[in-house]
Amino acid sequence: MIKKEVLIEETRSFLKRPLLFEHSLAVAQMAEQLADDCLNQRLNIRHNSKEANKKFTDGSVSKSQAFVGGPRHDIGGVYPSCQRISQAEKWGLKLLPQEKEFPFKEGLLTELSVSLESAALYYIDFILAEGLKVAHPWLLEARKDLRRHLQS
Repeated sequence: MIKKEVLIEETRSFLKRPLLFEHSLAVAQMAEQLADDCLNQRLNIRHNSKEANKKFTDGSVSKSQAFVGGPRHDIGGVYPSCQRISQAEKWGLKLLPQEKEFPFKEGLLTELSVSLESAALYYIDFILAEGLKVAHPWLLEARKDLRRHLQS
């Protein structure tokens, strides 16, 4: 397993965009915390219920595995939209049909250069405009919060 410090420095070097790096690192830290919370919840359930114990296996994602996923989730942000599909195919990554039909928009990268909040709002507005079938109430609340934050 790659050391956390090495991953962080390799990510910083590869991304070459401070805001994108900070975002990726924050996602890694949150993923690590969520993995830890899930593990603790499973342990509490196992301790308190033999029935619940039957439902869980030991195949959970470790904190370190979750952390590794964070810096890698936005790796495509380094490449211009016109290069993302070919780069992913070059690396042997399997793409969903939706990813081939619509790679990340340039507008998102433009908003990312303004702020993470601006990029997040841009993306939420985009997915809602494109006909998201069901918008979770938390998504709609996040959208309101981002708009308030950006207007202040």
